[in-house]
Amino acid sequence: MLAGACLLALSYILLASSTALWHVFVALSLIYALAVTMAGPLVRSIFVTRWFTRLRGRALGLSAMGTSIAGISLPVLVSGMVSEYGWRITVCGFAVAVALILVPAVALLLRDKPEDMGLLPDGNRPAASDATARDQERTIGSDPAWTWSAMLRSKALWAIGLTFGPMVCVYIIVMVHLFGHTVESGLNNTQAAMILSAFAFATAISKPVIGLMADVMGARITLWSTLIAQAFALAAFTFADSVSTFMLAAMIHGFGFAALASMRPFALAKAFGVRSLGSALGLLSWIELPFTAIASPLAGFVFDVTGSYDSAFLVFAGFLLVGCIGPFLLRSELRNDPVPATARQRGGF
Repeated sequence: MLAGACLLALSYILLASSTALWHVFVALSLIYALAVTMAGPLVRSIFVTRWFTRLRGRALGLSAMGTSIAGISLPVLVSGMVSEYGWRITVCGFAVAVALILVPAVALLLRDKPEDMGLLPDGNRPAASDATARDQERTIGSDPAWTWSAMLRSKALWAIGLTFGPMVCVYIIVMVHLFGHTVESGLNNTQAAMILSAFAFATAISKPVIGLMADVMGARITLWSTLIAQAFALAAFTFADSVSTFMLAAMIHGFGFAALASMRPFALAKAFGVRSLGSALGLLSWIELPFTAIASPLAGFVFDVTGSYDSAFLVFAGFLLVGCIGPFLLRSELRNDPVPATARQRGGF
């Protein structure tokens, strides 16, 4: 994360000083992309998963709120700064903020594992009861390492991919095409922007709720609830014809989408253990890649053919319902087991 934070500041400096298109490519497509991968959601999920076991769902949900809060607040801030100072100075300001806030925070505050500070997950100390210590040590010391080939042969990885691939797909559709759909349905640009803000707000406040649901009810029931909520919201978008109905649908969809940030690492940690979580997240992104690639082109094609996004939204609502098959394939351990099972149990069905 420290290296990623430094690269992030560097990418902003290069972007602000760019004078040719290839400068922008290097700054964004290479350095910025690497920085976000190193200091972004993937590493954050690994970090939080190491520090929490019994409270893991809630911790992942709370840690993911920053992204949604930024999505609500930063557009207004950035727009004002660009209007006042220009985009180059604004981007330089980001570089300074990263260097003065993020870099020291990572260097001074973060510790890779609780045992680095003589602790166990969830803030427990080694002096806790023998049973508690034995249970929690299983999450930090005895997880066997999974190889890529073993994970790719495991049905668990593909079941999780089947669950979250449609969510990723639908997220792209909503981000790229919902604004146009709301305008096509009679709303003005300001009202359409309000719908997207409502979606971001609902996502932000729902992340810890989703985490709590996962801790209390388990991964499978939580995933079914969020998949069905998103499918219902997509169908509702096709019938919405006012700001209030679009707002309601957007907030329902935001609740369902909140599962993407916290439930992916939650389910993978249950299936493969904390020790192999990074590799599992990386491989899962490859499995989700076809969903990512097909999403926007398919929605655009449907719009060109039918003249409306209604059919596209209904098609992707069907994708989400297909994704409901994924949790059926996951073992019963994923229902509500705060202590991961053995590697042999995790890989089976």
